Amino acid sequence: IYLIRELQQANISIVLIEMPLNPLLTEKLAPSSLELFNSYLEEISSTHHTKIINFQKDFTAEEFIDLTHLNEQGREKISTKLSEQLDLSAKLERGD
Repeated sequence: IYLIRELQQANISIVLIEMPLNPLLTEKLAPSSLELFNSYLEEISSTHHTKIINFQKDFTAEEFIDLTHLNEQGREKISTKLSEQLDLSAKLERGD
């Protein structure tokens, strides 16, 4: 939270990113754990007026090398999706 405030005071836009999770991992997590985490991020986003980009469910198990790290295909996919989202956010902020 300290870092968010410091960056915003320097007029730097903040984007919170929910990184993808391997579906094999999310199957094992209690739904309440994910809900708690997501509500915490929503609270931070709301309180500090930040954007959230959620990639948690956008990837298949085949796009991971293990439970938390993307393989080459997954890395290319997230790079493209993140670039698109950040471009869109910048356009909206500018009013394009």
